[in-house]
Amino acid sequence: MDRDSIPPFEQERFLARRRRQKRHGWIFMVLGGFIFLDSYAPFPIPLVGPISLLIGFVLFCYGYYQYNGYRSLPVYEALQVAHSHNGQVTRTELFVALQMTPEQTDLLIQELIKNGFFEPIEDETNADSELRYRLIA
Repeated sequence: MDRDSIPPFEQERFLARRRRQKRHGWIFMVLGGFIFLDSYAPFPIPLVGPISLLIGFVLFCYGYYQYNGYRSLPVYEALQVAHSHNGQVTRTELFVALQMTPEQTDLLIQELIKNGFFEPIEDETNADSELRYRLIA
């Protein structure tokens, strides 16, 4: 991946997409589950038979797909954050920019190191500073 081809990180757009994925995931899973479970009862909605099973299953699967998109690690966005910080980033910068839990941030960093996107930088000048990670071109 060419470093110049990475667009700048847009935090508000990223966070809005994550909120939308979470909301859609829950709404469609609940709606699909409700239709699926209500498919043999004439109340409260008159959807019965195989059509209602299909509609409920499709809506539930779409909600599950959206929720999994919300739960997945934002690898590409972490690369965008690192690129916007001149190729070097700390755990705290990723934590704040992506608004993840500390555990998710650690998993993301481990995944990026394992896949060869990041490497840790040793800083001997200041022992109190946080470990920095460099984006590998």
